[in-house]
Amino acid sequence: MVGPKGLIVKMEKLVKDAPTDALVGSNCDDGEQILKIMEAFRVRLMEKIDGVDGCRKGDIGALQKSLTEMNNEYVKSVEEGSTEVATALEFAQNEQKKTNKLTGMKNRYKVTKYKEILAVGGFGTKFGGRIAQALFTDESQDYIPDANLVRDEFDYNKVQVWLANDVSDLGKKVHKLTEQVQEASQTKVASKIESTNVSMSNIQNDGWGGCVCVVDTVLSKSFNVSVKFAPFGNPLYMEETGGDCWISCCKVNKFRYGPASMPIPGVSCMIQAKVTRMQFCVFSVHKLITQGITLSDFPQFLETPGGEQFQKVNSCFFSLDVGDTAFIPFGHVVVPLYACKDSGATWSQAWCMPLFVEAYTVSQPHITDEVKRAIAEHNRAHFLEKKGRRIWEARAAVFEKFMKLLGVPALVPVE
Repeated sequence: MVGPKGLIVKMEKLVKDAPTDALVGSNCDDGEQILKIMEAFRVRLMEKIDGVDGCRKGDIGALQKSLTEMNNEYVKSVEEGSTEVATALEFAQNEQKKTNKLTGMKNRYKVTKYKEILAVGGFGTKFGGRIAQALFTDESQDYIPDANLVRDEFDYNKVQVWLANDVSDLGKKVHKLTEQVQEASQTKVASKIESTNVSMSNIQNDGWGGCVCVVDTVLSKSFNVSVKFAPFGNPLYMEETGGDCWISCCKVNKFRYGPASMPIPGVSCMIQAKVTRMQFCVFSVHKLITQGITLSDFPQFLETPGGEQFQKVNSCFFSLDVGDTAFIPFGHVVVPLYACKDSGATWSQAWCMPLFVEAYTVSQPHITDEVKRAIAEHNRAHFLEKKGRRIWEARAAVFEKFMKLLGVPALVPVE
């Protein structure tokens, strides 16, 4: 039987032999600190044993009493430390709650103020509220597109976004294509941006919410569209007047919708931001017309209770920084926006390339004959309004050829 002194010797040996690194990284936070506590325990226990009179060999009663006293002291010291930690943690949690509450109030104020700005620009309360919420819930975050919009393979049925710094194989092909088309255009994009700046600066056009400007593209046969556009299909009319690319210009925080904002709504296109960050909200024509809503009534529908729920479920919202490119599939309409709270902001421009690709229009759940007719009706109304203007006459001629290819009946002239 081992007496108290023997137990101390064994404990001392265990303490000395225990490797520090065996404790560090285990459930203990600090192995060195545990060893210090054990050593202090040994010293205090030795003091207790030295004070026990008549402790005979094998009698552990006095030792047990000393151990109990030491355990009580240890528990008390641990409880005191735990209380301090718990108090500090509770304080930190309360401070975080206060910070979150203030941040929430700040963001709600931003959203409310921006809704008011958008309302002045012609946005309805409900649609403007959704846009404001999407833009300014957390301004501290750099824009990252929805993961659903970024894909490794091209899908002509889905909205897709490629950032300017996209180095994937598909991203490189997209940016090379847009660069080559812009470079091969008869008129440079930069000069057309300057033209829209002049038009928007004209005091007579102060009431404009924006404008569209043709970029005289008309690619030469040497461009070899079918090769350069792979794997994006084979767009038609790129060598014809009327199949040109466009510049879409939006005044800051103004509501823009229809053929006067994004040429040929409903037809596939690629969009690239050219001057500053711009935003785009995309809606499915099929989802709209199944609600019994015509494209011309779309803005009013968004302000109804049903329209508010519709835009939450059936819209796609994204931003494009300069050089970023998006693909809009056939059967979708786009609401462009230049959102900015800077009092000195004026307007911004995006480059748009219509893609008259028959393969994009094959039968899908969202592409029906009704969808094609709705797109035709929406654009034809605008062409009729702009009748006699050369650029729209050329655009209408190309559009009608495409509609005929898709089996959409021609517009019957009114006597």
